[in-house]
Amino acid sequence: MKRIKRIGKLIAALLLPVCMSFTGSPDTFAAETEEAVFRISSIEDLVRLSEKCRVNSWSDGLTVELEADLDLNGKEEIGSIACFNGTFHGNSHTIGNLSSQSPLFQTIGADGCVSDLTLTGAITSSRDNTAALVSQNSGRLENIKVEAQVSGKSTAGILAAVNTETGQINGCEVSGFLAADNSVGGIAGKNKGVISYCVNRASINTNVDDSSMSAEDVKDILENILLTKSINNTENLRTRIDTGGIAGYNMNGGVITGCTNEGIVGYPHNGFNTGGICGRTGGEISNCVNNGRIYGRRGTGGITGKQQPEITLDFSQDVLSAMSDEMDGINSLITDTLNTSERITESTYDRLSGLSKSMTDVKNSTNVVYNASLERFDEAADTINSTADTITSSMDDIAADTEGLEDSFDTLGSMTRKIDNAMDDMTEGLSLTDGERGRIVSLNDQLRQDLNTTLPLVEEIRENRLPELPEERRARINQALSAANRTAGDIRAMRTILIDLRSKRDRIADGSIQTDAVRRDRALSGAVSEVFDSIGDLDNALSELSSFSSSLGGSISNMAGGINIDLQANEDVRAAGYDF
Repeated sequence: MKRIKRIGKLIAALLLPVCMSFTGSPDTFAAETEEAVFRISSIEDLVRLSEKCRVNSWSDGLTVELEADLDLNGKEEIGSIACFNGTFHGNSHTIGNLSSQSPLFQTIGADGCVSDLTLTGAITSSRDNTAALVSQNSGRLENIKVEAQVSGKSTAGILAAVNTETGQINGCEVSGFLAADNSVGGIAGKNKGVISYCVNRASINTNVDDSSMSAEDVKDILENILLTKSINNTENLRTRIDTGGIAGYNMNGGVITGCTNEGIVGYPHNGFNTGGICGRTGGEISNCVNNGRIYGRRGTGGITGKQQPEITLDFSQDVLSAMSDEMDGINSLITDTLNTSERITESTYDRLSGLSKSMTDVKNSTNVVYNASLERFDEAADTINSTADTITSSMDDIAADTEGLEDSFDTLGSMTRKIDNAMDDMTEGLSLTDGERGRIVSLNDQLRQDLNTTLPLVEEIRENRLPELPEERRARINQALSAANRTAGDIRAMRTILIDLRSKRDRIADGSIQTDAVRRDRALSGAVSEVFDSIGDLDNALSELSSFSSSLGGSISNMAGGINIDLQANEDVRAAGYDF
């Protein structure tokens, strides 16, 4: 949820009298109370806080004091605290037996802080971003203990589902049980912020979920058994991706430090990217310890299952050549100045002449650096060429990484058809403008087109039907990577649009947005609900694409028939900077 800007707060303040006319409550806006303190000593107080925090600026500057233990046994669906941006002091009290489909907090803002609290309960949801304490944390969580049974779909944690860039989680501890499909971690499902000195004692994805298998699933498994002649073939089991004791996926920029895992993580021979601290990381991990047992099929480690830093390759004009061109331009300006200026002083003339000589020296130095670099590249190329034959498992890894991709593409194809079928209902029920509708239709068509382009390339790589000539193989692989990246971009864009629309649909459903009966019925129609239920499929597809692209990019040398680099003999390369 986006942080409300100051102008939004001013508008909310101007509209306050209108809001008060409906609620009649003297504490409708917390900042207007004399002390801006909200005290909780009963379940009714907690429910009242939840109701007030539906206005996402209401808790700005608010201090909440929990003054008693609360037992929520039998109080199902008391309502999440939708948006909290104040300070919540748990005062070492316990909120116990939370039983819900939603966490205690939906969103904690960048200025929010929750501390010194114990929470127990069970959260079961078929949606993404599932957790016991908070779905999305952008603030500070300190000295919190959570003991819970949590079951979700994608991106799940016992403490938090997502810890954003500004999120800080310090000195927290979780126990219990957690199960979900991908990006699953005891402290956080996905981490972009800082997690420090936390402990996981929970069991994470230690079972295989067969409860949702349909008759078609059973048929597919039996066919696989007949084809593979093996009842234990791992392809016959459901798989999970990015499972960790502390975080499922520690994303680029995320930091995990001083943390300990004591729980069991993963299931034997099932799941990709499983680790004691995190399943997959593109960020930083330091001073962490794993004491738990870790199981998985591939990409399994005590600290992390998969190290996946973000790498940017630049194939633009040679940098040294560009420097040479710039220096030529500067030198020309200096020469023109010396030749055309009639009243130039002797000292200025000497300084410009010296600068011209220095530019020539620098240019000559870049020539030396360039040739030395070529020699270094050739030495590295010899090493790479001599060791490329030792990479024998690349095709197996890539084939494994396409296992879920084809199914994900089928699901995405079905989703694009659902969007087509629900387009009129979404337009009418959610009051879409012509531009918004056109954007969705255009993006949906683009996604369908890129799926149709990418899938044949995935199948070609999986079945090892690549061209024999190394250059043709290399070109085909690059084409597959480009297609996968385009498809991933389509999915991210569609996911952003659908999440915004789902939020609007939910506000219509709970009455936050008033509309006529016809529009409300169309917004809540089954066709529209099917579209929003597919958002989790977008996350799964992105995870599959990420794994496929990483494996394909890392194995490109072996699949291209070895690397044969000789920069000294390559005229195209040397032409970029040789003739200085």
